[in-house]
Amino acid sequence: MELLTAGLDGLDADSASADWTGTYVCHLAGAQLAIGERDSAAQSVERARCIAARNRSSRLSALVRNLSASMDK
Repeated sequence: MELLTAGLDGLDADSASADWTGTYVCHLAGAQLAIGERDSAAQSVERARCIAARNRSSRLSALVRNLSASMDK
């Protein structure tokens, strides 16, 4: 999780807002959720939601919805 966070934090602005980045942010959120870091997971989900909206990505939006549903359990 630390390496994924460091990699995401090290991206330039264009890459940080790219659709593919959102997938990794969702993976990070899932890992955070799995270890009980709900606040961090919620922040990551919101970050992924913004990336999905910016790119108008239905695929990424679906991932975000699934994660959001997992957080509600």
